[in-house]
Amino acid sequence: MTQPKKIQIIGAALGWGAKRHETEYAPDVYAQSQLESLGTWHQTIYPALSFKDHAPSLDYPSRLAQIVQFNQVLAQTLQEQSQANPFCVVLGGDHAIAIGTWSGVITALGAQQQFGLLWLDAHMDANTPETSRSHAIHGMPLAVLLGYGEKALVNLLQPGAKLSPNYTVVFGVRSFEAGEAALLAALKVRIYFMEEIRDRGIALCLEEALSLVNQAPKGFGVSIDLDVFDPIEAPGVGSPEPQGIFLEGILPGLKNIFAQVNLKALEIAEYNPVLDQGEKTLKLTQKILGLF
Repeated sequence: MTQPKKIQIIGAALGWGAKRHETEYAPDVYAQSQLESLGTWHQTIYPALSFKDHAPSLDYPSRLAQIVQFNQVLAQTLQEQSQANPFCVVLGGDHAIAIGTWSGVITALGAQQQFGLLWLDAHMDANTPETSRSHAIHGMPLAVLLGYGEKALVNLLQPGAKLSPNYTVVFGVRSFEAGEAALLAALKVRIYFMEEIRDRGIALCLEEALSLVNQAPKGFGVSIDLDVFDPIEAPGVGSPEPQGIFLEGILPGLKNIFAQVNLKALEIAEYNPVLDQGEKTLKLTQKILGLF
């Protein structure tokens, strides 16, 4: 029997990476929903300019500056907490928070390019400024962690790529752009598209994905974008995509993943409470965290 993980929850209130910025509100909603029963709420990190207090019409350089500053703080917080040895759960916030989360964890572990990451997402999130049509930075974090994109983000805490493509898996994809697909194909990152998951079964695909990331010498993490789930179950996301994963089918696999000794941290991103319906997405997140 594995020992229950001592959980430290960190809120990441970022919205500047997304087209819709209300993901900034997510950690405050989470904090009010009695998630502290699952662990200790360590702190919530906010951007220097909040969406609710400022006009949301920042241009790309201004949004980038906010995201760099925010992720520096988040990365330093994760580095400190990971070294102190609790199991950290980061609740966001748009998926640009992944740059800070995993830069911090990987730096703390001395695990640059020796760390696995299971990225559950309807999208690849592997655009660069050159390939992105929207220039929404929440569509770029995986590319950044693999060493591509804005240098201020790539070089957070320490220079260069934080992840190796050998230990990186993207799971649940059903919407992507040509440029990001070309990058991940060139790097030979393993991608599980929804077609394959439906054809072969979610249990088998998730077991394979776990095996791949668990080969990393210094542990692995899990990053869940809530849009990986079907919008019927998770309407409270900024970029919903139909024909996604249903929670009941993936819960046994997630429970197994969360029990792994080598799992070092968990991140859940892209909750937009303004778009939620009857707290469906909030309750889905609570069920995921209840697996611990």
